[in-house]
Amino acid sequence: MRRTVLLAVCLVLAAPAAAQAEGLRYLSDKDGWVVYPDFPDRCIAFNRIAEEFNNAPFNALSLKQKAKSEVVEFTAYFWPDAFAPGETETTLHIQGASAASLDVGARIDNGFKAIVETAPTDLLALLQSELFVTIAPQGKTSPPLFFRTSHAPDALRQLAECSHSG
Repeated sequence: MRRTVLLAVCLVLAAPAAAQAEGLRYLSDKDGWVVYPDFPDRCIAFNRIAEEFNNAPFNALSLKQKAKSEVVEFTAYFWPDAFAPGETETTLHIQGASAASLDVGARIDNGFKAIVETAPTDLLALLQSELFVTIAPQGKTSPPLFFRTSHAPDALRQLAECSHSG
């Protein structure tokens, strides 16, 4: 019995060290934003926890930054078949809660991802200054995606720290 309890205590105490060893350095439960190294050469931030995102990679945002780079890649994950087969480009309309908005070109991938490979500073500023944003591809009739972005400044700061460490 004592051995079982001792073993359980050791496993609980070792778990954080094991997670750190795997590189899970920046975790934030605020609004689901998670920032972690995405080996071998970049860091990534998702607005949803990994388990949830991996089960349904839709209705989500990600920000990626290569090691030692200032360039941030922005990806909006729409619902399946949001874009027609063969569609390769779109313009995203991003609207903040304060009525601030911007349009930005994006590459379409797998029929549901819209990727802005080099996020312009005004897009990053909008994410950092708004409590909420909606994102919709222009010319589509489907409802826009709605995201709480109040902790995006923390996620972007942690992303930069992650990509410039080690």
